[in-house]
Amino acid sequence: MLLPLKPYVVRERSVQKTKFIIAAAIFLILLLSGCAGLNTLLSADKATAGETAAKVPARKIQTPYDLKSLLTPVVQFSFFSMSFDYFNQFVWDNDYIFPDYLFRIFKNEFSNYKQGQGTTLTATNREGTVSSILNRALLKINEDGSKWWQVAYTIEESSIFYEVLVSPEGAPLLIRYQDPETGQKHQSIPFIPDYFAATKEEIPIEDFKAGIEKQRVEELELEWSFLFARPEIIGEEIIEVKAGKFMAVHLRDGQPGKSGQVVDYWISPDVAGSILKITFSFHGEAPEYIVELTELKDGFLPRIDKAEAVSRQDFQEQGFASEGSPDNPVELAVGESYYGTVGAEGVSFYKANVEKRADIYIEAFDLLGYAELIYYGRDSSFQDWQSSSQGDALNIEDYFVKPRTTLYFTIVDHADDYSNGESYTITITDDYLLSPTGIMMRGEIYDRAAELKTGHIYSQTLNNEALNYYRATVKRGPNLRISVKGLPPHAELFWLDTRNGSYESAHTGQNNGTRFIEVKGLKPDTECFFYIVGDTEELSGAQLFEIKAIEFTD
Repeated sequence: MLLPLKPYVVRERSVQKTKFIIAAAIFLILLLSGCAGLNTLLSADKATAGETAAKVPARKIQTPYDLKSLLTPVVQFSFFSMSFDYFNQFVWDNDYIFPDYLFRIFKNEFSNYKQGQGTTLTATNREGTVSSILNRALLKINEDGSKWWQVAYTIEESSIFYEVLVSPEGAPLLIRYQDPETGQKHQSIPFIPDYFAATKEEIPIEDFKAGIEKQRVEELELEWSFLFARPEIIGEEIIEVKAGKFMAVHLRDGQPGKSGQVVDYWISPDVAGSILKITFSFHGEAPEYIVELTELKDGFLPRIDKAEAVSRQDFQEQGFASEGSPDNPVELAVGESYYGTVGAEGVSFYKANVEKRADIYIEAFDLLGYAELIYYGRDSSFQDWQSSSQGDALNIEDYFVKPRTTLYFTIVDHADDYSNGESYTITITDDYLLSPTGIMMRGEIYDRAAELKTGHIYSQTLNNEALNYYRATVKRGPNLRISVKGLPPHAELFWLDTRNGSYESAHTGQNNGTRFIEVKGLKPDTECFFYIVGDTEELSGAQLFEIKAIEFTD
């Protein structure tokens, strides 16, 4: 279960060199102070790690290496850390800064992972407290050379989780991620810079590869100057980490000045991910911070979606197709994300089955251009639409939908002469805690509400619909408190409105298991309405609770 991300300050949308340099410098400060360690969400598998370690030659590194090839994985490690700050901005706004960091990460990937293989890097301080975990795994290598990667990254109490399809040149083509706040699963096509978007027919393949390699070298040089001072190779030696015993190349980087800091690296180009251990020491004392390979494991599979992998050409060389028809709309599941398309000036048809009574929210986002969502509700003839929304983010809300109801909607592409249609992600979510908007629209609360006399205590159970309406009339006022004791789980108390009077505010809360609503500024003879609603699928049997209405003064 992913922990929610803490809110971050939204940064100015720029990927200019100066901003990148500042970000790299900030990362260096954090890294050297122990605040930017990495970690993973996976548990260690000692048996698998031991078996993998046993395959490593005892006294020889098989892959040729030099100083820069050994430390390039550390640069990649740096880009992973910096991308963390922009992940939530990508989730909320589909901003291109986070995918831009993915370019830098995967252009520098040596691909020494085997398919299904994953690693865990855990950062701790001297006392052994974990500050961060980075897990990454190569899920699949496609026939066209593109690859599916999985990344789970936690810093203190904040986490991200995503799977990304990467082209052979290192371009992120598709990102699946789990929203850290809602838990919803999404799929998005990231912004692709011009130098990656060009097809092989437009640019000779050798020139294309040369341009990619030139930029990779330039970015490596820039990041290198911020991360390292005077690195040198100490020699090859055996090192034991939690993932097992490995033959490694030991490197050391002494920082000049009064800090007395020394960073030691143990790197093996023969091991997936290459990094075995990094330590930060000061003035020859025991390491203050340690980054360590804690797991090396096979058998990783997709966790977000098992859809077939798509190649770069699918997005750049083909238009989008419309889906479904009025007689056979595409069926979507409530609570799951769906990646859909609509052709140029076309219409795609959808339906969703609602299994339990709830308010329903339909959203289409990650659009490349401009489209319209037209909602028909329960009318399968697609003739009399109820509502619509237009733009680059589409939203429809329907309230108080009954169980076993089928809802219908379409998405229409508003194309121009240059459009190939639209792609988008659709989510349909339900909320059994019916909103006051839906209750008021239905109107039955005014006819069905049971009257509570102020000052009396009533013993109640939720009715068969798990929806109880109430009213209370204020005698003197000016304040009214509605309290409910023993309300069962999966049920909640809501305020609606007043009649024949006015009020200043309504405040809800909970105290020692008692739910309450306090309404202030009520005039005498004001009639107040409120209700209790529960999840019919979660509630079992008749559970008694006490409810009362009390008038009071400040």
